[in-house]
Parts: sequence; C-alpha cells; structure tokens
Amino acid sequence: MINKKGFSLIEIVIVLVVVGVLTVMTVPFITSIFDAWLTNKTERDLIFSARSAMNMMTREIRQVKNLTNINTFTATEFDFYNTDDARIDYKQSGTQLLRNSDEVTDKLKASGGLNFTYLDANNTVTGTKADIRLVRIRLILESGIDNVTVENMARLRNPY
Repeated sequence: MINKKGFSLIEIVIVLVVVGVLTVMTVPFITSIFDAWLTNKTERDLIFSARSAMNMMTREIRQVKNLTNINTFTATEFDFYNTDDARIDYKQSGTQLLRNSDEVTDKLKASGGLNFTYLDANNTVTGTKADIRLVRIRLILESGIDNVTVENMARLRNPY
C-alpha cells in the first residue's frame, strides 16, 4: 500500500473556492464597518472643534470691558476690548474662524458659518450698541457631507 502525502488538485480548488466565497461575503461588511467608524470619527472631530471654539468665544465675550469698548458688532464680526484691555476680534474669513488674525478652526461653513445676534435686556434683537446685553453665537462647521451646528449665548458682565 502506497502512503499518499499532500492534497489533490480537486481538494485545493475546493478550498480556494470556499475561501473566495467567504471573502466576497465578508469584504462589504468590513468595508461598511470601516466607513461607519470614519464617519463617526469625522463627526467627533467636528463636535470637539465646535465646542472648543464656542467655549473660548463665550468665555471671552463675557469679559467685554464695557459697551463703549465694542468696536464692531455685525452678524459676522464682533470686535471688542476685554477687561484686561486686550483687543479681541472674532470674524469669519472663508472657512476660517479667526480670533484677531489667528485661526481658531478652518472648518466653518463657507457661507453663514459664523453668526452673531445681539440682544437687549428684554431678549429682543437690537442694533444699538448701548442696548446690547446678550450675544447669541452660532457656529456651523462642516467636513465633507457632515456638519455640526452649535449655539450659545454670552451675557456681558460689565455692560456699563
């Protein structure tokens, strides 16, 4: 009796076919998991960037020295001096949120990514500098098809 060692050609072909079928079935599943992870990571990065920018802006806007130290207050720019007499200017330039000339984030929506609304003591929109008591801030950040909108309000501590 001859002792046969190894595999026949048919056995090898069957194994290759089975492995191929399993691969074809699992690749789309693995790809969808990777895509979901990538989307989740992008959204997390946007949320982190939006929260960081919003927290900084809110904290600094609360420190407006007084109403006479507000230089510019438009829907897209807020320029003021804080209690330490440091000038702070928030504005949008393209997709960048700028603090003075430093970039805070480069993920703003190109049009309308930054919006300031100025409110008086009755929470009514005002265009008069002497009446500003609250500043509503809206940031819209986007990356590809993902976007995040955050809003907050900052009450001026020293309006007079």
